[in-house]
Amino acid sequence: MLTNILNKNDFETTGVDCICQSINSLLQIWEIGNDFIKQNGAIMGIDMDEFWKHHIVTVNTSFILLHQGMEALLKAHICSHSPMLILDTKRTDWPTLPSSKRTDFSQLHHIGGENLFITFFATNPPNDMDKHVFYKLIDEIRTVRNQIVHIGHKNDVNVKDTLTYALRIFTYYFGKDKWMEFLRDRYKRNPVNLNIDDSLPFFWKTINFVWENIGKRECRKHLHSQRQ
Repeated sequence: MLTNILNKNDFETTGVDCICQSINSLLQIWEIGNDFIKQNGAIMGIDMDEFWKHHIVTVNTSFILLHQGMEALLKAHICSHSPMLILDTKRTDWPTLPSSKRTDFSQLHHIGGENLFITFFATNPPNDMDKHVFYKLIDEIRTVRNQIVHIGHKNDVNVKDTLTYALRIFTYYFGKDKWMEFLRDRYKRNPVNLNIDDSLPFFWKTINFVWENIGKRECRKHLHSQRQ
C-alpha cells in the first residue's frame, strides 16, 4: 500500500516557497550591490550590471529554483484531481493492492517535462487562464532552465527575465496581488523577523526592487488597480 501520499497543499506550498526564495535570493544580491555602489561605485566605476554579471551563478540558481516551483504548482493542480496522475510508473507497478508492500509515495518516479504539461492541461487549469499563453510561459521557463543546466554560467539569463517569469507564474496561477501576499507571509515567518510588527518597509523595498528591474509597466500587470 502507498503511504505518505502528497496532496495539492503539499505541492502548492513547495511551489510558492521555491518561487519566493528565487525572488528573495535576487533581492539580497540587489541590496548588497546597491549599498556598495552608493558608497564606492563612483570611485571604482562599478555599476549594477557589472555587479549582476559577477553573481551570474546566483541568478542561474534562482532561475532553476523558479522552474522547480513552477513544476510543483503544476503538480499541485494535478493532485487536486488525483495524486496518482503524477506518477510516472506503470499501473501494474502501483503498490495499491491490499497485498502490496508498504511504499512511500516519494519513492516512486513522478512525471516531468512534456508529460507534466500534457497532464496539467488535461485536468482543466484553474482561474480560466488562457491555455495558449500559459503553455508558452511555462515552456519558455523550461527551455531556459535546460539551457542553464547544460550550458551553465555561459547562459545569458538576466534578473529582469527571472522576476518577470516569477510574477507571471503567480498571477496566472493565483491571480493579481498574490505575489505580494506570498512574499509578505514568507517574510513574517522568517525567525529573524518574528518580533518585527511593521512589514511596510520591507514591502516598499521589495516593490522598489521589482519595479527597478522589470519596470513599473510590467509590475502593474500583476497588481489590482487600487494597489497601483
